[in-house]
Amino acid sequence: MNPRLLAPLTASALVWALSAGCSPSEPAGPTASTGAELPNDVFAAEVELTPEQIEAINQLPPADAKVALAQKVCPDSGEPLGGMGVPIKVDVNGIPVFVCCAGCKDGVLADPDAALAKVPQGSASPTEPEAPAPEGEAEAEGS
Repeated sequence: MNPRLLAPLTASALVWALSAGCSPSEPAGPTASTGAELPNDVFAAEVELTPEQIEAINQLPPADAKVALAQKVCPDSGEPLGGMGVPIKVDVNGIPVFVCCAGCKDGVLADPDAALAKVPQGSASPTEPEAPAPEGEAEAEGS
């Protein structure tokens, strides 16, 4: 037999012989669950913001910076907030959500439910309009 034809056949036979013993006798089934609950956003819990990202987030007003620091991750791209400059605040169904850039704003507004599902619970609360001052205080301030 021609050696040029014999080499590929020999290699194929060798691969088959070596891998035949590796196949499982029974197919693997799903593993048992521990029953432990995962945090709302597993990835945000693992993200460590760099000092530069924290500095960019802290350029927001203090209340917004607190929310953005708790959120940590852009719900559209999955990138850490502050990596592309100051995060952008987007009102999603009355809840403030921060995105990393203007490009992600449209994605969050296009699918608000998916965006809110990616925001950790408690990091954002519905925006409440500022209550007007009582009439007596408003007159005292004007005097």
